[in-house]
Amino acid sequence: MADLDAAVDALTDDMATMQMPQAVVPGKPSRSTMVKFLDSGIALMQSKQTREMLKREAHPGQVLIKIQRGGWDPLGVDQDIGCAELDQLEKTHPDDTPLFQKRQDFVLTAQRAFLQALEDKRPKKLEHKKPMSREVIIQFFDACNTKMDLPEVRQTLLAEVTKTRQMPNGSIINLQRHLLEVMGFEKEHGCRLLSKMGKDFPNDTELHQRFNQWKTKAQQTCMQTMQAAGIQVMPVPSMPKNPFGDENDPEIIALRETAKKEVETMSATERGELMQKMMKRMEVLQKLPEEARLAHMKKLADGDKLEFIKVQILSMSIMQQQGMMPQNGGMMQQQMMQGGASGYPSAGGIPIAEGGTASTPVQQEMM
Repeated sequence: MADLDAAVDALTDDMATMQMPQAVVPGKPSRSTMVKFLDSGIALMQSKQTREMLKREAHPGQVLIKIQRGGWDPLGVDQDIGCAELDQLEKTHPDDTPLFQKRQDFVLTAQRAFLQALEDKRPKKLEHKKPMSREVIIQFFDACNTKMDLPEVRQTLLAEVTKTRQMPNGSIINLQRHLLEVMGFEKEHGCRLLSKMGKDFPNDTELHQRFNQWKTKAQQTCMQTMQAAGIQVMPVPSMPKNPFGDENDPEIIALRETAKKEVETMSATERGELMQKMMKRMEVLQKLPEEARLAHMKKLADGDKLEFIKVQILSMSIMQQQGMMPQNGGMMQQQMMQGGASGYPSAGGIPIAEGGTASTPVQQEMM
């Protein structure tokens, strides 16, 4: 820790040479002081010296935070007060677009420096057998979340969605698997280890929270990209297994054949409308005990049964397209990062309408 402090102090001393160090005084920083802090911080984080130092650190994100906060010292501003003031720009400088942009540039510079440090530290030999430590799992989650926020990544995903009109689940999965190897774990081995996280860390509340944040971040990125492309998405309803009980019932087999043929002739809009119509009914159905559910389903008219089967077919088709199920049916894959039930952040859904406006970019948070 002493070596880290000395290295960071040396870097912030370089910053201090650009402006006369001052004694820390109470009070909030002025606009010009905040601009100096942001400009000098961006320059320092982009320097070769910082990159070389981060390459040697086990926790580059923590080092970057220390570097950032140290930038207030040469300006005579208390670190906590300066950071708090930057967090409150929307209240204190509501119309200062250039200052907002400067803060955004600072945040993106920090995020890129963090990811670059991980790439620079990437081991030459990947791990195929050993377990993944809690520390590495957390850093992996942080790296994925940071990558999702970069505008260049968002633009790449948007270009893909605009071209394919499909969710970018596959690209997000590939991005995550790449970062596993950046962390030093062969991607297939890393996926298997992450899928066992619940067993390996059963009582680690913080780690489970970070997992949920990671999953939610990827889901949001998927949905926001679709919205930015002007495509409205309807979530895939959760289907009970064998909703009618006996799947070999001749009546159900006949209805399923009819449903398959009718689904093939439906437009994307018609499919979306059916999903939307059936969503509430599916939610109610899922809450019923199995015996009550089966009794209810058997009483339905053939037309209602047909609609349920259509939704079931559409749901399975969407999950196959998004990598959540093998193409030949069967059990949902359990391995994380490939769309397993315990894993990948699948934003299961079906495009139901096009047009509209792009979504507002997600506000970036400082490291």
